[in-house]
Amino acid sequence: MFIFNVNSTYAISILRMLWICLFLATAPVVNAQPDQQAFTNKGATTILAGQMNTCPNGRPAEPFKAPSLNYQRKYHTIAHQFLDDESGVNTITGDMYATLDTLIDEAVAILQPFPRNLPVDQARKFAGHALNQIDCILLRHGFVYPGRGTVQLLSDGLEPTLYQNFRYLNEVYRQPHNLRRRAFVNAHGFGPFYVVDCDIAAYLYIAIAQALNYPVYLIDIPNHIFVRWELGAGQFINYETMDGLVTDDQYYQSNWQIPDAFLNRGGILRSMNTAEATAYHDASIAEAWSWQHNDQQTLDFYLRSIEWDATRPFALNNLAWFYVVKSEAGVDNRLKALKYAKLATEVFPSGDNFDTLACAYAEAKDFKAALKMLNYAASRGYAPFDSDIQEHLKRFKQKRGCDVSEFGRELKPFRPPKIGD
Repeated sequence: MFIFNVNSTYAISILRMLWICLFLATAPVVNAQPDQQAFTNKGATTILAGQMNTCPNGRPAEPFKAPSLNYQRKYHTIAHQFLDDESGVNTITGDMYATLDTLIDEAVAILQPFPRNLPVDQARKFAGHALNQIDCILLRHGFVYPGRGTVQLLSDGLEPTLYQNFRYLNEVYRQPHNLRRRAFVNAHGFGPFYVVDCDIAAYLYIAIAQALNYPVYLIDIPNHIFVRWELGAGQFINYETMDGLVTDDQYYQSNWQIPDAFLNRGGILRSMNTAEATAYHDASIAEAWSWQHNDQQTLDFYLRSIEWDATRPFALNNLAWFYVVKSEAGVDNRLKALKYAKLATEVFPSGDNFDTLACAYAEAKDFKAALKMLNYAASRGYAPFDSDIQEHLKRFKQKRGCDVSEFGRELKPFRPPKIGD
């Protein structure tokens, strides 16, 4: 399964993707000069990939001004649409739109239009400089990587967080991706901070880029999201938003250990258009609804995600797992679990997706097919979400299905409990 769980037997692909953003957060510090290196998801390894961005103006920005009671958004970017779409699953406030608009205003004030006929080397320099400037805007406003937990939605990231609990604040301070942010963390005291992980940060870059007509797009790989500036004629630069780092595809293929056979499959390392980005976000919303045990909204947003984009496995696999969990409701759900699991393996034939298909067969009581799919999952040699294939093998031999008891359980929250809670 494309799944995450503290017991390694449950969850959902988007959730697992966000978890790996957090797994990056726990990589040990191997160098006392973090501005020179980028931390990888392997923990013990640090890959030199250029210089991390350092902001010459180390002063924090002025706090965001409170908007008027009937604040009207100034811009209409994809991030504004994402906030609209999150209404209901989270509390959406005028402050969130105002914060987003202020970030864009500040970028528009200091960044220049992108000349489309620049030579490639100059275009690369322009793009890298502009992305670094966006990075500095976010750093000065107290945008940090979480010390723990998952930032699931854009509205989570745009809601200010106070760290009056010293243990939580210390976790933020010591988090490897925040090493280059430490001066800003110190300057903000207990906050407010704006806590974002890989995909939430990338949404902000895309919003600013849209306002400036910059050709910047979301890029996904199993376990991670970043952004790409398309320079034209097949040329581009990738940008690691968590580290303020210009990278290339090899950086991600090597550090995330993506086999050649899986490159350019299931959307890996391919720029997302608006529909594809919306599909990714809708699947994230579906996951958030599942934490609230709202089956209808969970189902609706997964189906909506697939309508937007069926070329990536996220929603297909997640919806298959949803039906595995709900299979006791009847034969129809078991058939739907098989349908969507098969589609996910066709789009992206990873061990994780074949593991989900095996679980679907097990729920249909076809343990012969389940074992066959599980053996195939093991043979793929690539299960980036670490599905517990051996555990499932034991269960299937005992004529038992996959453990679904953890479905709908939210990950450890990133925010500290409020004083008095």
